Amino acid sequence: MILNYKNVELKIYVNGKVYEYDINENIEVVRDEFNASISRLSEQHNSLDYWLMRISERNTLVNHLFLDICRIELIEKLLNGDQNISVSTNNMAIYIHFKNRSLIKIKDNLIFILWST
Repeated sequence: MILNYKNVELKIYVNGKVYEYDINENIEVVRDEFNASISRLSEQHNSLDYWLMRISERNTLVNHLFLDICRIELIEKLLNGDQNISVSTNNMAIYIHFKNRSLIKIKDNLIFILWST
């Protein structure tokens, strides 16, 4: 997989062609796993410190964690196939998740690093 910095949320190319996707497709499975994970975290870390953290917020209008997980899950499914995949994004969660399994140009790596600070 090639991971490029581009000022877009997510653009996926499969075998050189733009991959059209619907992020809402098969979202129920991911939503159920997400809610179960947050519930387990909430039970394990039931303290004021935890409840003040953004991860405890499940409202997808406020916190982009669920959307990031959906995007990562979509890319993971595509990677399970034997396809040539290139991802362009400005999303730090995607970059961090895939950085060790991707070809990242030095320029893109620096842009992601500078963008995160």
